[in-house]
Amino acid sequence: MRHLTTKFKSAIFALFLLIGLNGGATLTGQAQQPYRISDRQISDILRRLEQNSERFRSSLDSSLDRSRRDGTRSEDDINAFVRDFDGSVEQLRDNFNGRRSVASDVENILQKASVIDSFVNRNPAGRRSASEWALVRTDLNTLANAYGVSGQGGYRNSNDDWRNRDDNNRRGRNWDRYGNYGGSFDLRQTALNAGYNEGVKVGRDDRSRNRSVDYRNSSKYQKATDDYSTRLGDRELYRRYYRDGFENGYNDGYGITATDYPQDNNDRDWSNNNGNRRGRNWGRYGTYGGSAELRQTALNAGYNEGMKVGRNDRNRSRSTNYRNSSEYQKATKDYSNGLGDLELYRRYFREGFETGYNDGYNGY
Repeated sequence: MRHLTTKFKSAIFALFLLIGLNGGATLTGQAQQPYRISDRQISDILRRLEQNSERFRSSLDSSLDRSRRDGTRSEDDINAFVRDFDGSVEQLRDNFNGRRSVASDVENILQKASVIDSFVNRNPAGRRSASEWALVRTDLNTLANAYGVSGQGGYRNSNDDWRNRDDNNRRGRNWDRYGNYGGSFDLRQTALNAGYNEGVKVGRDDRSRNRSVDYRNSSKYQKATDDYSTRLGDRELYRRYYRDGFENGYNDGYGITATDYPQDNNDRDWSNNNGNRRGRNWGRYGTYGGSAELRQTALNAGYNEGMKVGRNDRNRSRSTNYRNSSEYQKATKDYSNGLGDLELYRRYFREGFETGYNDGYNGY
């Protein structure tokens, strides 16, 4: 009898253990599910997105073939961006099928899509495909909401003026048009938003008091820690994003005209309007701290090196890829300890290099 009781207890224990393991697995699976709707609904969204993206791609190809961009590097560039976007959608599909999809997969898609959206809104060849792209955007809105990243990347509401269509040179609150220096999406978004909002306030105040334009004197700009918390990650990286947002917010608050803004990298690639070029006009580059000599030396050295590499790539009919250049990766030419912080120097250098490369490749 005692033997039977022991066996019975063992069986009960094994049963509870099995239930516990299965229950734990179920709870773990539920906790890891990154989306708010059913698997079937996600699959349907992805299917529509893939179909509408294919229609857009076909329409865009046809529009480009009939435009002045046919056969140009600009056509190659936008086609490359579309391929990147398609690749990010395919990656999400693969990860979803393997039950590995996460919100960052969707954020990656939105970032790729923002470049295409800019082209569609700014170029006649793109606007011919606008109706197909509008369907893609609707799918992206739905996908972003499902993964809990709605409002990030500009896809919360298709009626939002998130592309600043009334003034294409302004960054404003369009975070996609700011630099991406690493860190989490939350860190970047929080810092840019906090910096921009504070910059607008200080800029408006300076304008109302008839003060000269100098956002760098602001204690808010110098501290650059509003809304920061350790959970976001690296504090210095946060401050870098914050100051980017602050500078643009200050300019908007002060009322500096849009023609004072340099266009982003894609605008320079897609525009033949020399008025949008930074060139050697160092006043049109970012200011991230450090001495005037450090900034000037780095921008000048970077621009000159970028120009050389860009011309060389053009002459050899290579595709544009300044990031592969060893000069860009090292970013130390003409640096000396007397100038100050090496990483700050490299940041300026690379900004100058990128512009110099584009100018050299485009034959300026």
